[in-house]
Amino acid sequence: MEKPVRVGKEELIQVIDLVSKAFKYPDGEKISRDFPLFFSEKNAEHLYAIFEDTGTGRELASHAGTIQSNLFSESDSIRVGGIGGVTTVDEYQGKGYAKSVIESCLDDLKQGGCDLAFLWSGEHDFFRKFGFELVGAQWSIAVPPDSGSKIEAELQKQFAENEQADFGKIEVLEGARHVYEEGLKLYTSHSLRLERDEAEFKALVSSGGCRVLSAHLKGELIAYGVFGKGIDLSGHLHEWAGSELGLIAILKSLTDLETDPITVLAPQFTPREAPFIYFLEGAGFDCSLGYMSMVKVLDFNKLRQVVVKRINRLAMKSSFLRMEEMEDGTYTLGWATGPGISMTESEFLQFIFGPRLPSEQVALPADSAAALDALFPIRLWWWGLDSV
Repeated sequence: MEKPVRVGKEELIQVIDLVSKAFKYPDGEKISRDFPLFFSEKNAEHLYAIFEDTGTGRELASHAGTIQSNLFSESDSIRVGGIGGVTTVDEYQGKGYAKSVIESCLDDLKQGGCDLAFLWSGEHDFFRKFGFELVGAQWSIAVPPDSGSKIEAELQKQFAENEQADFGKIEVLEGARHVYEEGLKLYTSHSLRLERDEAEFKALVSSGGCRVLSAHLKGELIAYGVFGKGIDLSGHLHEWAGSELGLIAILKSLTDLETDPITVLAPQFTPREAPFIYFLEGAGFDCSLGYMSMVKVLDFNKLRQVVVKRINRLAMKSSFLRMEEMEDGTYTLGWATGPGISMTESEFLQFIFGPRLPSEQVALPADSAAALDALFPIRLWWWGLDSV
């Protein structure tokens, strides 16, 4: 069987063409438009491909790649990597190529010091074979296109008169250039986010597959929203940051412009962290809870260190924690004198990252339940493989 190799810069266009076709991009459009960091020359060394010798040349048969970053979960920084662009040409399927390129990606993430691996796919059972499991929480809020009057009524209900006056003065503009200077500052105010620098932020909001709307009050940027990123997120307000009133103004503007329903995506924010989302819930818009992504633990010891830091931050006793990775691939977790719980890898992932509380997943003594429910789930959020 052919082995995966790192993609060279000269082969990057060929990879982009293959993945674009596999993900059903229209003729003339490329997936690199929506994922400019993932498919950049800088990231090419983290892309893996298998080539078949056809006798007249080499043909690209299979591909998968990674992108690495630091994820902030409240006060914790976790090194993470995403896997994407997984595809195999039809005529080469059944040879184990997808398995091979994914294993190369996992090795790449481990070499990069990543604690966790993320991926987004509907092929859940296939990726469970590699130790991935669906975890975390993602809210989807459905907003019909004719919701302007409903939003106005909720504003009247929830806000004082002086704040309503400010809402009327908010100007909504479209175009990435309006968020270049201050948008990153708003983004970094999120307690759940990926680390980005100014160049990355500018590249992402400038990508051609999305619309960027921004809210301004007295000439100052107070919020931005990213709408319609890529094929999978058409019709979605996929990423947003800033003040509640600014975000409401952006959403109201979208409902005036769009003729199809709008879906707002959000992580498991608290009311203090994201009053915008709780405003929509209070207004009676349909909210549904789904998983954030599939996740795999790459470095158990570093994950345990994150848990210990959380224990110390909560002024609990870290010596009470029993959290072990067993030689047979299972895990044991317990608290104080409570019984140790033996878990499969999938059970462990959902115990640590949710979305449900530990006490809702397994029977626990009262003292263990209180402690473990305070620690878990660890909230994770990655806006997308190449989030805007």
